[in-house]
Amino acid sequence: LSLISLARRLSSKVNKVITVADLSDNPTPRKLLQSFAGGPQSQLSRPKAVCLHGFRSNGDALAAQMGTLVSSLGAVEWIFLTSPRVGTGPAAPNISDGREWWGSGDFETGWQRNYDAISATLPSVRAVNPVGAVGFSQGGAVAALLDCSWRVLFSPVKVPGLRPQSSPCLLTYDNSEEYVEECKQVGDFFKAKQVYTHDKGHDVPRDASFAKTFQEFVSAQL
Repeated sequence: LSLISLARRLSSKVNKVITVADLSDNPTPRKLLQSFAGGPQSQLSRPKAVCLHGFRSNGDALAAQMGTLVSSLGAVEWIFLTSPRVGTGPAAPNISDGREWWGSGDFETGWQRNYDAISATLPSVRAVNPVGAVGFSQGGAVAALLDCSWRVLFSPVKVPGLRPQSSPCLLTYDNSEEYVEECKQVGDFFKAKQVYTHDKGHDVPRDASFAKTFQEFVSAQL
């Protein structure tokens, strides 16, 4: 989380987008300045992992949620995407720009699971060509649709088009949450899955125990 916060502060100071990957590639002020000036620097190739937010949320919100999970995994280029589709209803609490990967109608008066929009939102995710995928809720469902080497699914909901996968999967959910049966149904499509249950509801777990599990799982895929 500290790296994400530092990247944002530096971006606003120098009027240039600075990513966590930039900070990891250039760990000293001298190297960072050289990278801005086009100076000589080693070219590091990181595996890309796309991170997909849930309903009525966005990439920045998920980045904040996952800060403690990814901060020690600089060997991966974490790409937090925001869906191009504006949410059909108000943003979730404490989020200013609510987006969704699919849906129709109004959230407050009759939102429906219309999956037609996936054909418009999924290409932007596939264009990243990620090695790994991480997703929460709706984003977990989209992550489950991708062709990639590994994935982490936080309380994924079920979506049409899922198929059996042999790649490693870390699946998390709360046994008492509203969507627990859908989470388990999504998990059934993954033969090589590791299941982590928690008591945080429909959310991304961020406790020390899960952070260790997450980091060990991702490290094993590299």
